[in-house]
Amino acid sequence: NEWVTGITIDGDDDDDSGNAYWGDNNEEDKTFNFNLGGQFGYFIVDGLLTGIGIEHGSFSSMSYQEYDMDGDGYDDGRTSKSKLNSLAFSPFVKYYIPLGRNALFISSSYTFGTLNQSNETEWDYTSQPNDDDEEEEEPYKTSRLEFGTGMAVFLTKSISFDPSVHYAFNTYTQ
Repeated sequence: NEWVTGITIDGDDDDDSGNAYWGDNNEEDKTFNFNLGGQFGYFIVDGLLTGIGIEHGSFSSMSYQEYDMDGDGYDDGRTSKSKLNSLAFSPFVKYYIPLGRNALFISSSYTFGTLNQSNETEWDYTSQPNDDDEEEEEPYKTSRLEFGTGMAVFLTKSISFDPSVHYAFNTYTQ
């Protein structure tokens, strides 16, 4: 069909070399993401909480594709793997303003940490030598200055649920 855009779609699901346009059973993608964080604090005076937050994150992905990369008429394989790990610490301060049993709060924190990334790609050709590429990037140093406000809903005298809104300035250097 000819569209007003001038793009012609031939109704076929592959190009002239037989490679699928829209993905097919020759592709596989897997991702894994894990994040864990927490804040631990102590009231140094009435209404003023100080403490530290800890954040750990891990992300990995694997992608496998089969198609004719070298033009010999046979499908070749390409596997890509990426890993990313981060660890950060966040000293913070919160000031609570009582509102009955609950409280409004304002907060500030400064986060610093590292982010490490590695990539690996493997090409399995049918008509030429295979090729591997591994790369581990220099670690990124991360920092974040954050300001926020919210409402503390106290579940017990010492445990609260704190929905909040934050604004942050992030920096990544390598």
